[in-house]
Amino acid sequence: MVFGEEAFELEKNADGIFEIQTTKNRHYSKAVIISAGNGAFRPRKLEIEHADKYENTNLHYFVNNIESFRDKTVAICGGGDSAVDWALTLEPIAKKVYLIHRRPQFRAQEHSVHLLQESSVEIMTPFVPISVNGNDAFLTSVTLQEARKDNTLELDIDDFLINYGFSSSIGSMKKWGFEVQGNAVVVNSKMETTIPGVYAIGDIGTYSGKVKLIATGFGEAPIAVNNAMAYINPDTRVQPMHSTSLF
Repeated sequence: MVFGEEAFELEKNADGIFEIQTTKNRHYSKAVIISAGNGAFRPRKLEIEHADKYENTNLHYFVNNIESFRDKTVAICGGGDSAVDWALTLEPIAKKVYLIHRRPQFRAQEHSVHLLQESSVEIMTPFVPISVNGNDAFLTSVTLQEARKDNTLELDIDDFLINYGFSSSIGSMKKWGFEVQGNAVVVNSKMETTIPGVYAIGDIGTYSGKVKLIATGFGEAPIAVNNAMAYINPDTRVQPMHSTSLF
């Protein structure tokens, strides 16, 4: 088992062996089964000029160490559960917490919104960030604009946490040579893609009548495995023995 790697290239060599290039290594296999869900999930970025400049310092999409926010002035952007939950979590740790959302209403759990309204978190609605300001290394303030108005204000902050949710994509898999429909890989009844020896199961695989359920994925897995074994060794029976026939 290999963790912490992302596959970005798949090629079939002249000897029939598949070569998988990842962000760290090169792997080889006689067959490949893709079970990638809806693809790789990445945070939706703050689409503001120079925002990426501070991603390695004090503009965050994830919280790795909650203690790093202790006694800091923190601004959080977002209107869902993650934004509200982090605002409540950081409230007793940070010096000051701002929660910025473009709408007056939040999409979080009702109880969480109630706790938020009773907290010391300063709710900035309806506002959107329009610029980030700072030096060469650190973001020092953010400029907000009131939604549908020209009013602006500037918040001096130590850290900026963005909770805009995530987007998924199968990324480079679209260039691997098999047929793709939208964000899914087309397979046949064997769960085989248009490249013999490459299979796709779960949400990443699609065929006529596909129903995206966990139960469906569980059923597709043994279909792909048994057909992959038959691909590697044509003498292998696709239909395995039932456990009841062993006794």
